Amino acid sequence: MAEAISSSNDLDLANARRLYLSNGLQEGEFLVGPKVAFSGQALDYTSEYLAKHDNSDSYVLLKVLSSIEDERGHVEYHQEKSLLHNEHLILSLLQDQPGVIQHLGLFKDQNAFILALECLMSPEYDKQGLYRNYVNLQQYIIDKKILKDREALSIFCDVAATVKDLHQVMCTLFIVLIVSLSFS
Repeated sequence: MAEAISSSNDLDLANARRLYLSNGLQEGEFLVGPKVAFSGQALDYTSEYLAKHDNSDSYVLLKVLSSIEDERGHVEYHQEKSLLHNEHLILSLLQDQPGVIQHLGLFKDQNAFILALECLMSPEYDKQGLYRNYVNLQQYIIDKKILKDREALSIFCDVAATVKDLHQVMCTLFIVLIVSLSFS
C-alpha cells in the first residue's frame, strides 16, 4: 500500500497510487493518498488510508489488511482478518441505516484485503502528508475533558437515537431468522 504522500489540501494526483478494486458486485478506481495518522485501534497488519474516487470529488477511507506470505502461527493476523470481515458483515446488515458509517465494499487485491468506507473527514493534511485532525467520538470526548451541557446532550441524543434504531433493525433481523429457521 502507498506510503504517506506530501500534500497540502488535496491528494497529490501525480504521486497518488491508482488502485482499481472489483469484487463482482462493487467496483471503483481510487487514488490512494496519505495514511490516516489516528486509528481507533493499534493493529499490526491493518492500516487506514484516505483515498479519492478517481472520477469524483468524494473521499473514502480504505482499511487495508496487508497480506503475509505464511499465515500459519500469526494469531494477530487471523484476528485482524476476522475483525475486518466482521466489520464488513455488520455494516452490510446496517446498510443505509442513519448514524452508521456506510461501507462501499470489501475487496481483495494481490497484496491485501481492503474495506472501503464512507469518509467522514475533510481532506486536510500536515506537512508530512499525514491526516492528523481525524477524531472519533471517544477521542473527542477524551480531548475535551469537559463538554458543555448542550453539546453533551446533543451527542447523547444522537447516540441514543442511533442505538434505538440499531436495536429495532437487529430485532427485525432476529425475527426473520427465527421465522426462516422454523419453516426449514
